[in-house]
Amino acid sequence: MKLNRAPSSVAKNMWSMFKRICQNCKKDFAAKTERRVYCSSECKWQGWYQKNKGKRKESSRLWYRRNKEKVKRSSKIWWDRKGKYLEKRHTYPQKGSKEWFLYRQKRQVIDQNRIAKIKDIGGRFSLREWQKLKEQFSYTCPTCGRREPQIHLTIDHITPISKGGNNWIENIQPLCKICNLRKGAKLLLGEGGR
Repeated sequence: MKLNRAPSSVAKNMWSMFKRICQNCKKDFAAKTERRVYCSSECKWQGWYQKNKGKRKESSRLWYRRNKEKVKRSSKIWWDRKGKYLEKRHTYPQKGSKEWFLYRQKRQVIDQNRIAKIKDIGGRFSLREWQKLKEQFSYTCPTCGRREPQIHLTIDHITPISKGGNNWIENIQPLCKICNLRKGAKLLLGEGGR
């Protein structure tokens, strides 16, 4: 049968006997044994790494010298794998090419639809609808009258989203970047606007 006794004054004072300052982080801590000089295992390893920095570098240099062939083999394997990854990785079309122009249009439509979904304003249009709309405007900016090879037509909301507009194709007109920035969040229609 065990008796529940209050800890003696000797046991209470034992913790005060082993109060220490951590050699790594310089915090006070209560050591469980006399030999303990670090507050945690993390501090212990950090302290060891700091003390043995030179030894660690020298031992790794020696290991590399002794295992040159092993290092060459493993680095060759790594580079082969990386090369295969780079071949499979998606590559972007070269700037100015036809593919790049199409890719840019696709990104523009995807971004507008994503923004509309995030803001929960309703409406969605496809790349085909956007291209058809540009064709209706003869690939021309309705405000300044410049054509698409000279400029890049951007998606503009006739009734801005901030003023309660939606993201359906009926609320969209193609404007060049400069005209779109100039228009901002105003309720202006281009000269050829709908």
